[in-house]
Amino acid sequence: MTTSDPNRNEEIEITPDDGVDLTAQPDPTTDAAEETLHCAQCQIAVSADHAVQTDNAVFCTRCFAELKRVLEDSLAGQSQNINYLGAVAGGLLGGLLGALIWWGFVMVTNIQFGLIAVVIGWGAGKGVVMFSGHKRSRTLQVISVSLAALSYGMASYWVMMSAFHEYFAENGITTKLPMIPTPALFVDVVSAGFQMFDLIFLAFALWQAWKMPAPVVLNSGE
Repeated sequence: MTTSDPNRNEEIEITPDDGVDLTAQPDPTTDAAEETLHCAQCQIAVSADHAVQTDNAVFCTRCFAELKRVLEDSLAGQSQNINYLGAVAGGLLGGLLGALIWWGFVMVTNIQFGLIAVVIGWGAGKGVVMFSGHKRSRTLQVISVSLAALSYGMASYWVMMSAFHEYFAENGITTKLPMIPTPALFVDVVSAGFQMFDLIFLAFALWQAWKMPAPVVLNSGE
C-alpha cells in the first residue's frame, strides 16, 4: 500500500512487514452503548438508564417500583393485627419449656452450661412469634424478653429447689419446696444461689429472645 506525506510531498510505502494492522477494530464504547438489558419481571428490553440492577436480576423502573411497593406492604403487615394474648401465652409456654430443658440438663450433668440458657430465650421468642400470628414488632420483642427473664428465673428456682431437696434428704428433713413458688419464696430461693455468671447466662437468653420477634427491615439503599 502506498500513501503520501502532505508535508514532505513524497510517497511512503507501507508493507505487511511494517507491522501495521489495517483491519478495522470494533469500538468497545459502541458495543456497551448498544447492549440490551431485559427486565426479569416483564421481560421487556430496557436501556441501562431505565434499568435497576439488583444482586440477582435486572428490572425496569416500573416493575421495580411495583415489587418494592408489594414488599413494603408485606413488611408493614408484620406489625399489624397482632394477637398479644396469644403472644404472651406462646412466649410463656416456650420459655418455660426451655427452662425445663435447662433444669434437666443441669440435674443430669451437674453443670450449668451457659449456652444451654439460649434455649430459654429461643423458646420464648419462638412462642411469641408463632402464637401472635407470625408477627414481629418492638412490642413483641419486649414481651419476649420479659417472658425469657421470667423463665430463666424459674429455671434457676428449680435448680436451687433440687439442691435444697438433696440437702433436706441428707439431713432427714421432709420439707418439699413447691414447683410453683410464691413470689417471696421465689426471691429467697433464687437469691440464695445467685452468682455473677448467672448474669452472663441470662444475657445469652435475653439476647436470643430479643432477636426472634425483631421486625424485618427493608434495605432501601441505592
